[in-house]
Amino acid sequence: IDTLTVLHELGLKLKSKNVGGTVVIGNMVGSGNGFGDQASIQTQFDSPYKTGNTSIYLHDLYATLDDSLAGMGFNAKIGRQGVKVSPYVMHRLDNTSFFENERYDNGEYAIDGVTFTTGFGGNAKLMGFLGTTSSQQTTNGGIVQPMRIGAEAFIPGANVLQAARTMGATLDFGVGENGGLKLSFVDFDANTTFAGRNRQEVIGADLNFKLGGGINLTAGAGTSTGKLGNSTVAAFDTDNNRLNAGVAFSAAGADITAGYRRVEANYFAPGDWGRTGIYRNLQNLTAFDANAKFKLGETATLNGSFMKGEEITGTGEVEMFRGGIDFKINSNWTLMASYEDTKFSNAWSAIGNPNFKFTTLGFGYDLGANTLFKLWYQYSDTANFSFPSAGVNPNGSFIAAQLSVKF
Repeated sequence: IDTLTVLHELGLKLKSKNVGGTVVIGNMVGSGNGFGDQASIQTQFDSPYKTGNTSIYLHDLYATLDDSLAGMGFNAKIGRQGVKVSPYVMHRLDNTSFFENERYDNGEYAIDGVTFTTGFGGNAKLMGFLGTTSSQQTTNGGIVQPMRIGAEAFIPGANVLQAARTMGATLDFGVGENGGLKLSFVDFDANTTFAGRNRQEVIGADLNFKLGGGINLTAGAGTSTGKLGNSTVAAFDTDNNRLNAGVAFSAAGADITAGYRRVEANYFAPGDWGRTGIYRNLQNLTAFDANAKFKLGETATLNGSFMKGEEITGTGEVEMFRGGIDFKINSNWTLMASYEDTKFSNAWSAIGNPNFKFTTLGFGYDLGANTLFKLWYQYSDTANFSFPSAGVNPNGSFIAAQLSVKF
């Protein structure tokens, strides 16, 4: 498929002391437009970027209230707004890997409703939210941020829960002077029954602690439960846990992280816990990963990643390697180059043995603090895989450029 597409978008942001809002005009999201929406990956498979009709949508519009309640600080936000909890509970994934824009990249799901926060003493904070999701549409009828729980893990459509409403709360505690613990509960509610359930409840606990000396520890655990009304659906009440842990070290121009995650087959949440080849949020997986970044003087930075995982139930295995360099050519130009290789083996359930290789070359030009220009090229080399809808191998090249200006 040969295409030439020009996408444009103008965001008008207004903000005063207690009121804020953003109106967007362009052809990047909406039915038949550019990226389709700001939340889905799977719907882009086997589909070129298209230039559609210009549409308008309201990204956010809210009013805030700052007061006190029973002697404690109280803040409420009413209207259309962004909400996120944590990558394993509620966090919108970035479906525009190269395009940089806060509206697309901030991880927040838009809700039409209310959020509130209040403090308890000096080291605890409660945040709650209630609102509708997947209802924010452009003027041409496209949904801006659909919440399709399970879709990005390549789950069959019959098992994907399309959330229409969400309600939840988080409780953050300080752990000593250097740590924090977040407890969360979120209920996702659909208008239609999918695979015997119309609700998904997700609970989680996530810890972050700084040991000093540039060392930071993270750990988390959680459970998701499928329900029909108030009744638990047995098929979604087993193999429905997640466990993750990580350590990060930073010093003298080096940043190194290592992590472990175990995500069982029936753990469902609209989160963003990792990309593996073209897949997001793989389930039925245990995996170890490591990432490193080294700054070489003032002109170059080397970076690399490695992940090795296997199915909890099944025989499948997967390995991913990525290496790259960012090099400052002169005061204006920066070169970015990377190579990535992801290989599935031993017949990963419902996926098989695909091999995804991506070679990327990009340039950035410094046009000032409020202007961004990027140019990049990517070549994909894929084996043992074809899109189900077309039965073709998605090998090919991709050239793109981005120019963004803030006024």
